[in-house]
Amino acid sequence: MLDKQVLMKMLKECNAEQAIHNLSKARGLDINNEALHQLKKLTRKDLRRGIVNPTKYYDLIVTCLESGDKRIYKKGLTKNYRLLGEIVQLAHDNKQMSSPMTLSNVCQYLDTGQASLYRVCHDYFGMGIIEMMTQIRLEEARRALLMQKQNHSVRKTTVHEIAIYYGFKHQGRFSRRYFTTFGELPSQTIEGAK
Repeated sequence: MLDKQVLMKMLKECNAEQAIHNLSKARGLDINNEALHQLKKLTRKDLRRGIVNPTKYYDLIVTCLESGDKRIYKKGLTKNYRLLGEIVQLAHDNKQMSSPMTLSNVCQYLDTGQASLYRVCHDYFGMGIIEMMTQIRLEEARRALLMQKQNHSVRKTTVHEIAIYYGFKHQGRFSRRYFTTFGELPSQTIEGAK
């Protein structure tokens, strides 16, 4: 595990004032150098086996922080990030999953227009808000089906109960949609999890 205090100590020891400023004050950095590519490569490798040598990380992070430029945000971009955060929060809200919202409900809830909502969702997710929320509900339903194995309670939840819980009122449509998305029926997911 990397420690921010160790990193700060290292930055102070090598008088990396720009890096200290970037780490403590900057909202984002644009970094495009070899150190960043090495850092990404090292991270991908260590994700599988764990961090073996944290010193390599600190050296690369110091280089990236020292050479990074303050990220320039376009005027409307911060508003889009706020809306994006609200969209993700709404899409993962358990209360909203059981009874899907209409597009006008979503716009009213987020206090935004359909055009803005459409643009942000397509830019970041490649699909509309309702489609994205349906996809998240499907993924949560799949997670619940896969959890049947770990759930050692006496009463097992049925596919129909899970479908209803995640806002799919018609089991046949749920199964078709599930099959289209995951390539197997919900019952096959349960069997595979056992």
